[in-house]
Amino acid sequence: MSEYQNLIDLVIHTVRDCADYLRAIQEEHLNDYSYSTNLKNEVKSRLDFLLDDRILTNLKQTGFSILSEESGMLKGSNHREEYFIVDPLDGTLNFIRNSGPSAISIAFWNSKEPIFGVIYNLRESILYWGGKNYGSFQEEKQINTSKISMEKGTLFTGFPVRVNKNDEGFQKEFWEIINKFSKIRMIGSASLSLLNIARGSGECYYEKSIMLWDVAAGLAILKGAGGEFQMIGSNPDQLFSYDIFATNGIIKTMTDKDS
Repeated sequence: MSEYQNLIDLVIHTVRDCADYLRAIQEEHLNDYSYSTNLKNEVKSRLDFLLDDRILTNLKQTGFSILSEESGMLKGSNHREEYFIVDPLDGTLNFIRNSGPSAISIAFWNSKEPIFGVIYNLRESILYWGGKNYGSFQEEKQINTSKISMEKGTLFTGFPVRVNKNDEGFQKEFWEIINKFSKIRMIGSASLSLLNIARGSGECYYEKSIMLWDVAAGLAILKGAGGEFQMIGSNPDQLFSYDIFATNGIIKTMTDKDS
């Protein structure tokens, strides 16, 4: 048995349990949301916090620290470097307005290295999980990245709430990168964007100033499927904010011309 198999089983059970719970309560809370006063484009729903409470109740019993989008960093009782990373509802606006995909996302990392991730696609009712030492799976079926090069590839991206879209430097870099690809997709969920790269439905994910909880599980699953990623701290004033460039493994860098 893997060193982390019991944790993988716990997270899979937790994610499935939360998906069932969400189906049971969603109707009464779909209109219970608001925009953040600090980040004008950030949407928060009562469902985010209800799921967060349920997830944390299960994970705290392990003694590991937990980084949660809704609760911040919660120190565990043990002193190991591994920790959980939780996004209870990725794609909140998509979910409450039925405008696109959304997911429950939980990862387990050691410092800045992913060990495994679990994502439940709520629209499709499908569970994904994986990691570098496990392979990656859609339920029981193994998934792998594509072998398509940049110039024929599809790029998944988005505009995080912490990015100033009017900044000339951001605009220049953004257009330089997306112009290298054949197709561009924005789906409103970072975790599921990365899953599309992991399962071969796209070739690259690029996003600036994205928070770690948005991408942690997706990056772990991508590694298990044969992909690679670059993660650069983007804002010294914002903990856990990164520029992410993740690919199918055929595309190596942002400047590849012929992969």
